[in-house]
Amino acid sequence: MSLPRHRLIAIGVALLLIAVVAVVWVLLSRDAEGDAGRLETAVAMAPEDTARFGWTDWSGLREELEAELSASSSTADVARFLDAGFEADLTSTSALGASAPILQERYGFSPATVDWELFAQGESGAVVLIGVSDSVDLDEVEDAIAEIGYQQPTGTDGVWVGGPDLLATLGTVSQELAYLTIDHDRRVLAASDEAATLESWRDGQRGADLDDGLVEGEVGLIDRPH
Repeated sequence: MSLPRHRLIAIGVALLLIAVVAVVWVLLSRDAEGDAGRLETAVAMAPEDTARFGWTDWSGLREELEAELSASSSTADVARFLDAGFEADLTSTSALGASAPILQERYGFSPATVDWELFAQGESGAVVLIGVSDSVDLDEVEDAIAEIGYQQPTGTDGVWVGGPDLLATLGTVSQELAYLTIDHDRRVLAASDEAATLESWRDGQRGADLDDGLVEGEVGLIDRPH
């Protein structure tokens, strides 16, 4: 499948070369009215020490591939969608791709239903930020991960503890999903393979004003997470 250049930019997985400053991302992510776009919002939520970003526009990819998916879609349909995205080279930086069937079946969200994904990697660790569309019920997501076996946090905005031992019982699930936290107000789900990394990110987001501007630093290509 050959996609127009402007659609590749809109969907883009990793658009910029190393040493291109973050401000360029603003130019690619503002809407027609000049308001902050999804990409700028996602980058602003990333940890301050993030050096490399991987962006996947799942809603744009579903639209481009004409994939009519929902929470009730079969895992086979989701797998076909991921295969098409992979063949178009538009999912290579996603941390969710290999986990998509299990996410769809058991977690209450997946690339079939989420809006976007940002993989942020820095000295303090890696965090996956997932923008959740209105079609996803976050309370149902919490019920689902509790049923899977994640330990529920004491607070509403705490970290759900899964860990590598739990993930090993589920099948093919990325280690980046070992620990989860949900920001209901911003409709963002964050995940990491390290509890401390996720707790640090969540503490930094409490009361954060996303209108303060972009994270300072460089952005660039990253390898596909495994």
